[in-house]
Amino acid sequence: MDKLEIQGDNPKPRFGHTLNLISKTKAILFGGAIGDSSQYSITNDVFSLDLNSLSWKKLSPQGKKPSVRAAHASCSIDLYQVLIFGGATGGGGLSSDELFLLDLKSGEEKALWIPIEVKGKTPGPRYGHSLVFIKPNIVVFGGNSGNESLNDVWFMNLERSPYSWNYTDLNKGLEMPPARVYHAAAVCSSGAANGMMVLFGGRANDQNALNDTWGLRKHRDGKWDWVKAPHKNQDQVIPKVRYQVRDFHIELSYIHIYI
Repeated sequence: MDKLEIQGDNPKPRFGHTLNLISKTKAILFGGAIGDSSQYSITNDVFSLDLNSLSWKKLSPQGKKPSVRAAHASCSIDLYQVLIFGGATGGGGLSSDELFLLDLKSGEEKALWIPIEVKGKTPGPRYGHSLVFIKPNIVVFGGNSGNESLNDVWFMNLERSPYSWNYTDLNKGLEMPPARVYHAAAVCSSGAANGMMVLFGGRANDQNALNDTWGLRKHRDGKWDWVKAPHKNQDQVIPKVRYQVRDFHIELSYIHIYI
């Protein structure tokens, strides 16, 4: 992977942020912590990255914006639209479990934050989780509630209003991923796993890093289930255990494809 020289309003070095493609030539960076693990400040700033001109631009969206946060999750749901959920505010605090939409369909100068009204029970505050879009659903998995790591699955159908979170009880004697935080997840777009949410690694409740791979799939009857990625042979090379790879790594890899 080549190192790129990016011009413009370069964001300060940070961690725990998210970066999502909103078109073939634009990506949106949100939030994260500026500094290092010993001394940092948490942000809620927004930057766009133009992949044609290789330049950053700081945006000032209107509307009710999310509080400062890091280790949140985000996903693109349509061209020029990004959803933000959860995160940590520092000092042991967690962000609210509100769902926010960043809408850039009218252009960057008219970018708008829109809180999404949700009815009923929610996944609850958490950090280090994942959020993906498997049309027409967004799916939240795992993370840490502030007390323990989780392996629960929640989905929301974006084509049904009023919007509501639905808990999917998959623990019915079937094999499923152990609880984890700081894993990586993305939706596969080709091959045998096409349409699945594929997750890798993370950190377990015992603080050990993981390197297992799982696929979450939805069947035509509406049921969801997990499938563990098989190993073809004992000599197969698999990635080493790791955590905090998250969406940042996935989305950067995706951007590299377009470059």
